[in-house]
Amino acid sequence: PDSAHYSNLAVVLQMEGDYANAAEMFRRALDLNPSNYVVAGNLASALRWTPGREEEARKAYRDAILLAEKFRQDRPKDALVLARLGSYYASAGDPVKSLPLLRQAVALDPNDAQVLYKAAEGYELMHRRKEALQFLERALQAGYPLEYIRREPELADLRTDPHFPIIAGKK
Repeated sequence: PDSAHYSNLAVVLQMEGDYANAAEMFRRALDLNPSNYVVAGNLASALRWTPGREEEARKAYRDAILLAEKFRQDRPKDALVLARLGSYYASAGDPVKSLPLLRQAVALDPNDAQVLYKAAEGYELMHRRKEALQFLERALQAGYPLEYIRREPELADLRTDPHFPIIAGKK
């Protein structure tokens, strides 16, 4: 067992909607690599969607933010780091810190599918649906997998928007 294997298994479990077991696998991955901010953020997300673990999720987001901020010190212009960090702040309910990071990430790499997806996710979490849909459309055009979007619990409400089928149909 190593961190990458646990993390990969956790991603599969999360995609299947098994958030409790995904959280356990992310926790094991993080135990083996405690500085991995991506795994820490994924753990927070899995906890958020596990009933009764909302308080753990809030703490996990704070931990992921601290790790990502440390990582950002060495890579201040890394668009994906900024996009993930912006999404974590949005998940933690802090749009004041989230918005500038998401904007900067997209400005640095406006064609990266993951950056655009994280921007869409962050904007949706901040209840800015119009921008979320725009970034989601761009993420799909850049190659982000539609199937991931269809399985992401953060975007469940967005998928009910009348504009989502139009965007998804362009893929």
